[in-house]
Amino acid sequence: MARNDLLLASSLAVVVLSCGKPSSTVGKEKPGRLPLFPVVKHGKWGYMDRMGRLVIEPRFVDVRGLFLKGPACVAVEGPHLDWPGGLKTALEKWGFVDRTGKVIVEPQFDSARPFSGGLVAVSVEGKCGFIDKNGRFVIAPRFDIASDFSDALADVHAQETGGYIDRSGKPLIEPRFSGGSGFHKGLAQVCYKGRDGVIDRNGEFVIEPQFDLMGEFLGDLAPVRIGDREWLGRLFLGLYGFIDGKGKVVIDPQFDFAGPFSHGLARVKIVDGEKRYALLTHGKWGFIDEAGKFVIEPVFDLALDFSEGLACVLANGSWAYIDTTGEKALELEVDEAYEFFHGLAAVKVGDKWGYVDKTGKYVWEPTK
Repeated sequence: MARNDLLLASSLAVVVLSCGKPSSTVGKEKPGRLPLFPVVKHGKWGYMDRMGRLVIEPRFVDVRGLFLKGPACVAVEGPHLDWPGGLKTALEKWGFVDRTGKVIVEPQFDSARPFSGGLVAVSVEGKCGFIDKNGRFVIAPRFDIASDFSDALADVHAQETGGYIDRSGKPLIEPRFSGGSGFHKGLAQVCYKGRDGVIDRNGEFVIEPQFDLMGEFLGDLAPVRIGDREWLGRLFLGLYGFIDGKGKVVIDPQFDFAGPFSHGLARVKIVDGEKRYALLTHGKWGFIDEAGKFVIEPVFDLALDFSEGLACVLANGSWAYIDTTGEKALELEVDEAYEFFHGLAAVKVGDKWGYVDKTGKYVWEPTK
């Protein structure tokens, strides 16, 4: 979705297509692979460069992708559905454009993700398959969920069970998981029988499935949730700690939420014991180091991961960016703010979206 990719322009993620479902991370890009950023004008989406210059005129109903690894996908208005009472709903059809805005694959798919390699997942009539850059199906649409290829493997699901295929569509890891991430450095996180663990490219567990929930290894440690339980028909969530690459708990479960480590710090949330029934609306965020000690005390109502040396935080209704010591580097008068990426951060003012640089100056004034 255009809004999601506008946020991804700040917190960059590669997306899983669960005939639409997001996940994962993007690494450092080479010069010449600079992103283009989604912008909206008069309800239509296009792209600007990092200087705020319009590169692709806004003419699409939705866009996805930043051109980091290939073409982006764009949506145009498709057929209309008629509903009782005379209501009509416009369907979207997705295709692909290059960095100049030239259409290279005509809009024809029900859903699609931007290219992240030689093949990309698209959906047609509720089934996902993979096409090449010419729009030809290399792997026929037969999956309920399909992720991007990473390390030459893609996580695919059919009938609620997932495994991994190669670029020819051949199964390399037999379906037995209820969820899975992309492979990175030969490892992938999976959910097996309701527990999260890590497998290698042979499908063998290197960290046994034992956690209620596992976050990403963006460094040497990953957040995990331990201790979920049901009582009187209600699910009570466990606490978050951190494990190392062997699955050993190195920071004991003690946090109500936790994110991955970035810039040597991880954001965590502490909720008063009496208010744990309302985790989303109570509690304070701070940042810990890899020893589990607070470097930045939990005083924020919301905190995002560090990116490009700064973290976006919300306190008492005001948005700001702090450095790794907790000092304010930038304050903004906006309604929402997100992580920096390639020097820009997406912000929202009312129902309008824009971008600011690290001085707080608008590179793109908020529009809608």
